[in-house]
Amino acid sequence: MNSHACHIRNYRPDDFESYVRFHDEARKLELVPSHTLPLTITMRLHRPHYNPTQDLFLAIVDGKVIAYLDVSREAEIGRMVLDCMVCPDERRKGIATALFNHATHYAAETGIQIVHLNIASDNIAAKGLFQELGFTFVRHFIEFGLNFADTPLPDVPETEFTCRHLQRGEEQALVELQNRAFLDTWGFNPNTVEDIVYSLKLQAGNPSDIILAVKENQIIGYCWTVPQAEKGIPSAASQSSLIHMLGVASEYRGQGAGKMLLSTGLHYLKEKGADLVTLTADSENADACNLYSSFGFRDISTRLWYERRLA
Repeated sequence: MNSHACHIRNYRPDDFESYVRFHDEARKLELVPSHTLPLTITMRLHRPHYNPTQDLFLAIVDGKVIAYLDVSREAEIGRMVLDCMVCPDERRKGIATALFNHATHYAAETGIQIVHLNIASDNIAAKGLFQELGFTFVRHFIEFGLNFADTPLPDVPETEFTCRHLQRGEEQALVELQNRAFLDTWGFNPNTVEDIVYSLKLQAGNPSDIILAVKENQIIGYCWTVPQAEKGIPSAASQSSLIHMLGVASEYRGQGAGKMLLSTGLHYLKEKGADLVTLTADSENADACNLYSSFGFRDISTRLWYERRLA
């Protein structure tokens, strides 16, 4: 990389328009049929526990953004998650390496000891780069897909639990359940009420998209759905509907709550007009993978997670 031509620095508020243009232009070059709305970027820049002037690194050439590296700090579990993108025309010039070096120095300065990132399993170039940068493969996550046109939903036996939708004011109860249900799960960072509210806004959702399993007025599980976005509305579900998260308190597992929640969530998405539903699961979570397969979900892609431990 020519250091005189490319300058790497932190994001500044006056970079916003150039940053939005970068996302749009990079996706056009990769033939990705999507449009980045400024509102989507604005919401990403204002997410909880995040400061873009510290946590977002840009590569600039002649005042134009040609690459970025975004840092999600998760201090409670002592890690950073990195998200990097370089304009296709600017790859293999050392820009990604320079961005990662800035990010790992930042992590070390803030006391973070573990850095994680993930890529598509067929990204051969990135695999080689990560190896050069000292990252090692640690996990792979499977993206599952279910097409309603091809797969009828199975009947699920009745249980002692009932389902209803989340109501406003129940965010704290959901946070407590979520953090219990995913305790000791690889890569899970405990959430706050602020995180829950932000995620709903980012996905253009509402509390009704979260389905609760209840026993004697106690919330014991949940299925967080994300219906496919309407045209022009920013959402994480631009191409398909999602099962964002599904969790059951450990003491109630194996009693049918997970099956009931998944069935209810899928029927809800189907009623919302979904054709395809996707979800992601850790390949080492056999119970979850078996549950999804039993409903007709099939593997459609794999993402690989890499880790670097800092001295």
